[in-house]
Amino acid sequence: YARDTPKEMRAVLEKYKEMNYVKEMSFRSRDSQNLNHQMRMIKELQKRVKQRQKKEEIEKGLVEQADLILNRTGRKPSLLDVSMRPSIRKGKCVGRLSAHVNGFRFRTTRGEVFDLIYANVKHFFFQPCEKELIVLIHFHLHNPMLVGRVKTRDVQFYAEVVEGSTALDSSSKRGMYDPDEIDEENRERKLRAKLNKAFENFCRQVLQVVENNNMTIGQGNEFDIPYRALGFNGVPHKEMVLLQPTVYCLVNLTETPFFVVSMDEVAHIHFERTDFRVSKTFDMVFIMKKHLLPDCEVVPQRVQSIPVASFDTIKGWIHEKGDVTFTKGTTPLNWKMVMIGVREELQEGIFWKNLDGDGEPKPVGWLFLSMEDEEDVEEQDDDEGSQYSGPSEDSGESEDFSEDDLSDESEEFEPSDESGEDWDELHAKAARSDRERVRKDAERDARDASKAPKSKRRRKGRR
Repeated sequence: YARDTPKEMRAVLEKYKEMNYVKEMSFRSRDSQNLNHQMRMIKELQKRVKQRQKKEEIEKGLVEQADLILNRTGRKPSLLDVSMRPSIRKGKCVGRLSAHVNGFRFRTTRGEVFDLIYANVKHFFFQPCEKELIVLIHFHLHNPMLVGRVKTRDVQFYAEVVEGSTALDSSSKRGMYDPDEIDEENRERKLRAKLNKAFENFCRQVLQVVENNNMTIGQGNEFDIPYRALGFNGVPHKEMVLLQPTVYCLVNLTETPFFVVSMDEVAHIHFERTDFRVSKTFDMVFIMKKHLLPDCEVVPQRVQSIPVASFDTIKGWIHEKGDVTFTKGTTPLNWKMVMIGVREELQEGIFWKNLDGDGEPKPVGWLFLSMEDEEDVEEQDDDEGSQYSGPSEDSGESEDFSEDDLSDESEEFEPSDESGEDWDELHAKAARSDRERVRKDAERDARDASKAPKSKRRRKGRR
């Protein structure tokens, strides 16, 4: 069979090797309408089969949630006029988010409903609007959910503080001292503070509801706030974004697709392209614990184009975590092949040992990722050492010196005070040289000034 043969067909061909298979059949009919009808039916059947397979693939790994218990007595925490990402339907959906006994309910203005149970929330984030355009609440889930037609592990509710775009027509041109512009900035500042306070109060009220009903949400029934001061730029997907550490994660919540790395799921971190003499950026690769499973085919997540200035900040943050190891190298690696070798050593039980299966010494654990740097350093040291050439054996001169010879040479080259000039003479000579240079400059300027009018008169006469 060919390389592009589907896996199901390959399995059938390997199981029934002795049977013959028809690859293509041609039909002829006197009634073209009947043949076209059969062709449409076959294509419709293929379309339905592909849709069913796609639906099964999307629903694979989904876990059925418990039913939401509504709070019909008393006042429940709510946020009005918030938007949801990903959207329940095509386009932007705005609605009301409420906290009930065991979960959240989001109801849009059109009556569409989305329920989220507290127990399925692994990380609970609140990001205030400091230099962004939105204030948001983000939930990273244990088990993925189907939102609309998208399977996702991240659900976000946000409110816009300012519009993402501004019209640049002539009517909108205003100066920096325009009273309307100043009033608009003041309104924006007040709205920003108001929304930050409303979202933070909602988060605290949710934690109170969870505690009163003996439920759990997030890590330790707390909401996490990204540390903007420790943030750095990087490219986790296709565009440059600001990545911000939190207590438990490294996140980017403002741009889609979202980026959330839970540090308790990270087995190791490797820095690539750390030769800062050549490159001004480096890459950061997250090797997750699930990547070490024997049947895993997922490639580790790479964050590219991180500025060199952020390297020490990232290392300090990893050191503070304490339970994550890291290495660094100068070249990008083929992580698909690297992880195949790591899984094989883990299955053989020699990954964390200093000897391989043949008894030969090898690096322990992840140290093999940084062995290339050590070899490069040794080669550089060898090159530097080879640049020094020792004394030639063929030289006829002897290199043995006696103390008397050294003393004679020092006496021979001792400077004489009689032949030198004192400081007064040197200053006088420098002053004479300066006066001579000033005199020559003045004469040259005078000659140029006397020539200029003549040249002008000559040009006028020619005209």
